[in-house]
Amino acid sequence: MLGNLGRTGRCELSIASISVMNALYSLRKRGYPMTIVKERFNMLLLHLEVVNTGNAELRAGLNAGWPDTEDATQFHSAMSAGAIHAIVSNDTDFKPQKLVPVLTPAHAFNHVT
Repeated sequence: MLGNLGRTGRCELSIASISVMNALYSLRKRGYPMTIVKERFNMLLLHLEVVNTGNAELRAGLNAGWPDTEDATQFHSAMSAGAIHAIVSNDTDFKPQKLVPVLTPAHAFNHVT
């Protein structure tokens, strides 16, 4: 459902640039062939708006007081993008907050067709 809305332009799907880099790093460390990973990310990025992680987002993440500054930086990158309806994270300790629901990848995947 969500994937179709993104592909047809009825909603915007975004990803923080830091999230792309973290995913590439994790997949490389797990031994996935980078040629395939890059090919798939190139296809995926055709349908996503990339949210920048700049100085303001980095500083906000560093100073948020969260135990995981990476999560805080991703959160502040999302917040700087504007109308965010959910954040997808596999971190079970992603700090709950009231502004935006945090979904697991499995939960988000079940809502994508």
